[in-house]
Amino acid sequence: MPESGASQPTRRELSGALVRAGDVLLWCFGALLYPAASLVVIAWKRELPRRVPSLGFLVRGTRFRGARFLTADWIGQHFRLVERNAPWLSLSFEETSDFCATSLQSRQLIQLPRDPPSVACHRIVTRFYTVEGSARARLSDVRTALLAAGWGRPDLDPFSRAERASQQRERVRTISWQPTPGFDTPGGLHDSAPFGASPISMHMQVDWSEHGTLGDITFPFQRVGVERSRKPSALYEPIEMGQARVGDSRPGRRSSAQADRARTSEIAITIDVEYYKNMNVNRRPGWIPKRMIPVIQSRL
Repeated sequence: MPESGASQPTRRELSGALVRAGDVLLWCFGALLYPAASLVVIAWKRELPRRVPSLGFLVRGTRFRGARFLTADWIGQHFRLVERNAPWLSLSFEETSDFCATSLQSRQLIQLPRDPPSVACHRIVTRFYTVEGSARARLSDVRTALLAAGWGRPDLDPFSRAERASQQRERVRTISWQPTPGFDTPGGLHDSAPFGASPISMHMQVDWSEHGTLGDITFPFQRVGVERSRKPSALYEPIEMGQARVGDSRPGRRSSAQADRARTSEIAITIDVEYYKNMNVNRRPGWIPKRMIPVIQSRL
């Protein structure tokens, strides 16, 4: 006769042991797969189509157009003040780039939910000047003219390295601006951004070529977080892209031999104003309606 069930595991005990063993196996399996599964979910979430703010709606707004007009006029005032303090600069050519761009990036790679879309608008103007003789020898005079307009600081000299450079072409960046007596930010610009902080930023870059041509100016757009493109898209809206010839011809388009014979150099001054910045298009007062067609940023 078999002994009583007290000395042998009962069916219930065996079942409980199997369940516990299964739980342990599932926990171990999940612990191994969780990191990989999390990365897959995060990547999938980041690539999901998203509805982006309508840049067309933004740029058609009366308030936005007013801020853009003030910005254009204000940049012109900066250039006129610099030119008044440096009358030996001979203006020959001007290039303008005015655009808005949407960013879908989050502050952290694994942040869920992602940050709302943001929008930034920039107006970037470059003026090309001819200079008789050596551009390098004129850099200290350029610095003095810029200081009078609020660009740079008296205790810092960003031009010193360029003056010592042996290259025939050099650039000085990035120079910041601060108000000077009698020359401050237009009052209307303070109200143009949705959160009252406009203009968000102003930067300047100075390029020069010693008895030669400058050609195209490459501005560090990676600093402002966007890439300039002349092709409109759901994430990019070009507002104004233009070139204006001030003199008979742009000296930079002459051959180097002609420039050497004429003994002229070229200096280019670029001013970039971020006149609109909206970090949350879903919240008032900066609310912007979304486009009906979702987009994936990586496909644009």
